Amino acid sequence: MTSLLKTIIRKNFGYYSTNISYVDMVIPMVELNVLSNEEYFSILNENSSWDKKAQKMLYYIMERSDVNGFEQMLRYNNAHTFVIDKFIEQKHEAMMNHTTREKGICRISTVTTRYKKIKQFGLGLKQLIHSGHQDDFNKAAQAVHEKWKMVETLHSRDEQGVVSQKEVADLLFYTLDAQIENLRVHFDPNIYNHKYFKQMEQMIKYTSEPHVSSMMYLARYGSALTHKESLEKGMWELACALDHSRRVEPCKETGMVYYIEINMLFKKYEAEGQLSIKEELLNKTSVAISQFENEQWEMKEDYKRMLLLKRVYVYLALGVHGEEMKNICWKSEDLHQAEYCLNEIKESESKLDDRRRMFYNIAEAVSNERTGHIERALGTIKEALSLAKRGQFKKEESAINEHIKRMIRKNEKIKGERRQEALRNITEILPDINNVFAVNCHQGSIWQVRSLLCRVSCIGFCCAAFLSLLIVQFVV
Repeated sequence: MTSLLKTIIRKNFGYYSTNISYVDMVIPMVELNVLSNEEYFSILNENSSWDKKAQKMLYYIMERSDVNGFEQMLRYNNAHTFVIDKFIEQKHEAMMNHTTREKGICRISTVTTRYKKIKQFGLGLKQLIHSGHQDDFNKAAQAVHEKWKMVETLHSRDEQGVVSQKEVADLLFYTLDAQIENLRVHFDPNIYNHKYFKQMEQMIKYTSEPHVSSMMYLARYGSALTHKESLEKGMWELACALDHSRRVEPCKETGMVYYIEINMLFKKYEAEGQLSIKEELLNKTSVAISQFENEQWEMKEDYKRMLLLKRVYVYLALGVHGEEMKNICWKSEDLHQAEYCLNEIKESESKLDDRRRMFYNIAEAVSNERTGHIERALGTIKEALSLAKRGQFKKEESAINEHIKRMIRKNEKIKGERRQEALRNITEILPDINNVFAVNCHQGSIWQVRSLLCRVSCIGFCCAAFLSLLIVQFVV
């Protein structure tokens, strides 16, 4: 029913964007969980035209609702009675023309007891990578590879053996996925050509759900291609992964496909700088978060924090490695939205692994810098640098050093301005000191000023003492 709604809205997009009142739609959208509170306030406070806001809402509705939900929104407070009849007519027409192929799709579920164990194992590997425990990660990965060698040749007619083989195959596939992630995190330039991809591709047929495994492989390979080939080639592989995801119920695996798409869109946004890409990025983060809804609480919250950080980076115009997107402008409203997301993450800050804490600190430092708290920003960004060095996150370390250089320059400029203000205040009281300032305006001249002030103070003290003696003698 979701695809049916997309068909209707896309075909009549101009009509709905012109005739729908966003003011009357946002409340039912929040009530039906189509909009988060953050997105609700973002739309209301956004400085854009009526049509643009309506279009933004339609994108949310297409991604997160169905025909029944959309009809319910239109009926809210009888605000769109003139649109309802048109929509019902369009719905009946679309249902008549809609292929039954979509109804016949049998979606694969990975939210099963056995898969949960495999996902938990994968999450543990990710946490080792992101916390810089490279030796532990390598040992765990090697153990799985050794286990696969033991079961690889099991006889296919041995039913118990086949089950065991598939379980180990799933573990190995997730391990290979984590090993590729490890290469990405440490920015291996030859990642796209690594043997892990060949092994991963060969393992697909042994796994319990080859369709899901193929989806994961295509997404990872597409991501790797963007490091060596063009972004377009990577996006093409990802499009195949997204097509696979239509046959899989929302889960961690589909969420990661969207996560990888978001990283690619960041590169596209930095290159082209179009506002529409920014809106797409924000929309995709919400869609990605929704994919984890049925996963275990720890996993769901972990990936939610990761994706909220992505939203923060969109608002602050930061790249995937924490670097500043120099060609992208940001507004004060973006800062407010970033702070809103950072505060939400802060509620469970203790759960962040080292890599996510590093990204969190980068964002918090940049936010503090842009709101005028430069000293606080420097303290936080140096914490991020320490985490980057500990985890050997070289690409992020380089970006952090650039932030530090910029913040130090800005801080020195502020200190220089404060010094000049202090000197102006002094010269207003003692104008003669201007001669000293004019000659000694270089660093260190302040000591000559202090020397002069001391001499002036001594002269004043001597004069006062002399006058006191005269007064005493006069009285006597």
